[in-house]
Amino acid sequence: TLAPLSLYRGLPAAMTGGYVSYTGFPDSFLALGQGYLGGVVPAQLPVIIAVFVGVWFLLHRATIGREITAIGFNAAGARFAGIRTGAVLLRIYVLCGACAALAGVIFVSRIGLAKADSGMGYELFAIAAVVLGGASIMGGRGTLHGTLLGLLCLVVLQNGLRLSGQPSEIADLCAGLVLLGAIILNQLWTRAQRAAQVASFQATANASTGAFTMKNSQIAFLIAAILAGALLIAGSNWILVRSLATRLAG
Repeated sequence: TLAPLSLYRGLPAAMTGGYVSYTGFPDSFLALGQGYLGGVVPAQLPVIIAVFVGVWFLLHRATIGREITAIGFNAAGARFAGIRTGAVLLRIYVLCGACAALAGVIFVSRIGLAKADSGMGYELFAIAAVVLGGASIMGGRGTLHGTLLGLLCLVVLQNGLRLSGQPSEIADLCAGLVLLGAIILNQLWTRAQRAAQVASFQATANASTGAFTMKNSQIAFLIAAILAGALLIAGSNWILVRSLATRLAG
């Protein structure tokens, strides 16, 4: 993944010289990112909803979703269980590439500018949104609606910091801190969960208890991430109020 990242990031830079920017797109294209349906609903919202519903169905209601979960949990075990891991992984990468391409089109339509380094650093926010949504970095666990909630947490945090007049670098710093904290909490929670499951299996030998604990842990982790984002936003608002009070007093 790192090799194609460098390849496809360097290819447009080499083709454009790293400084050429493309503008002057037609209004019909810009309407996708800047227009509103009925003057209220953003034009890209129906596209995002359609993609969300389609991918949600694939992950949570289709056979390939179970195969993806099995591969993420234990690739070798999934292979021995008869899952064609190579074909499934190929479909996953194709789906991710298609979603990234669609996001790139909407992004260019939104800002009205195409440049080789556009969207640089967005991979950090993508990973942070997935982790905040309750997905395990080690694989085998995660939900699409949880990822959506994690994305909303980051967007609210980022917009709150910008509205409070904080530098854009602060938003990146907070995103990194939230991601780091989420990984640490996930690891600690996973260890505690495994210890609780072992004790439960030894005491009752009931597998359903372990499955119920897994779901509760995901919900608790997601709630903790949302609360952490809310606290960061509240702190930024407090800084804004304090700065305004200082200016008015001056």
